[in-house]
Amino acid sequence: MSEPVSTSPLSRALKNFGVLMGGRAVGGVASVVALTLVARLLGASDFGILVLVHTTAVVVRGLLNFKPSDTLVRYGVTPFDEKDDANLSAILRFTMGLDLLTATLATLVTVIAMGVLAPRFGLPPELGMPAMLYALTLLFSGIGTAKGVLRLADRFDAISVQQTVGPCMRLLGIGVVYLVGGGLVGYLIVWALSLMAEYLYLNVRGWVELKRQGLHPGLPQLRGAGTRFPGLWQFVRTLYWQSNLDLAQRHGLILLAGAFLGSSGAGMFRIAREFADVLAKPVVVIRQAVFPDLARLWREQDPRFKTLYMRLGFLGGAIAVVVVLLIGAFGKELLGALVGAEYVYGAPLLTWLMLAAAVELVGATLRPAAYAMGAASAALRVQLVSAACHVALFVLLVLALGLTGAGIAAAVASVLLMAGMLWLVGTYASRSPSGERETPQ
Repeated sequence: MSEPVSTSPLSRALKNFGVLMGGRAVGGVASVVALTLVARLLGASDFGILVLVHTTAVVVRGLLNFKPSDTLVRYGVTPFDEKDDANLSAILRFTMGLDLLTATLATLVTVIAMGVLAPRFGLPPELGMPAMLYALTLLFSGIGTAKGVLRLADRFDAISVQQTVGPCMRLLGIGVVYLVGGGLVGYLIVWALSLMAEYLYLNVRGWVELKRQGLHPGLPQLRGAGTRFPGLWQFVRTLYWQSNLDLAQRHGLILLAGAFLGSSGAGMFRIAREFADVLAKPVVVIRQAVFPDLARLWREQDPRFKTLYMRLGFLGGAIAVVVVLLIGAFGKELLGALVGAEYVYGAPLLTWLMLAAAVELVGATLRPAAYAMGAASAALRVQLVSAACHVALFVLLVLALGLTGAGIAAAVASVLLMAGMLWLVGTYASRSPSGERETPQ
């Protein structure tokens, strides 16, 4: 097994953040271009159907996401650093089992969901098979172990490339479908195949890295891991519910927008979210990049723990302010130029979603800091309160203000969440190193 990288935590986190953001930037631009092209080619109604089918598959997979990658980092960072192959292989077998189980269940549930929801979405019979193709892509969606291995081994370059695979394939596929005169069916197939390509790429890179590290964990196995790693199942359950809350506030609200405002409203909400992802996606990137180092620093009670999450928060805030001001000033022009005049009415929604994403970016390091401290369950409770407020505000404000109300609800919920997480991390940080933790490693 290779030696851990011995640079400063902040330098390493910033380097990994930069590497991941490079992939996010390329993938984000390609994704926005692909989305805007298809929105123009299909029109609001058919584009809304594409969004709803894609979102259904993503939501089902997300509902069965136990975040094996974070579990592998949380319980694997010490055996990885100390070259403890026995314990590292044990946690690998556990996360592999989670991947296999959840990918299989997600496939079965998506087949059922597509059959049940197709009439509700107004899906024509000829779109049934392309929609079902999404279910088959989920057979390859067990990528948690692969991503966790790459994070432990500091191979964020591979994760960065993976973020460009799907969007670039979608762009290529759009060109092919357009040239052959295809319609909604062709674009559905392109979206499904590009999702499968993302999964396959990351799994291959993860297993190549595992072999390079000289690890042979054996067959997936869930049984017995809880005894070997105290607090493991509590941590996994917490990640599961936290993942579902993230999903509900992201993709689930697109479906809710469709229920209240129809497929055109769902399409507009999806487009605004795609633009807001310029700030929202770096949140995920920061969490991935910083968690391994925060886990190491908290384990060693290193004072650089607080420095790391605070400095990255300030850096995120500086970037966010600039982007939000630009969108507030030129949101209508941006939507009109990239998507078309029929989508310009979503500019206020876009501004509010950008503000919500900016707040998330400032507080991006707080969740991994709470995980490293052993405060995962407490962080979940904070997020539960924020999510409940978000959904309630979403319904009330959408009924009162239309799509703009959805953006206001997101911004208020983001402020509530960051305030709660700041309080939580500050409370745990003030405890003595020997204080009781929820998920001892």
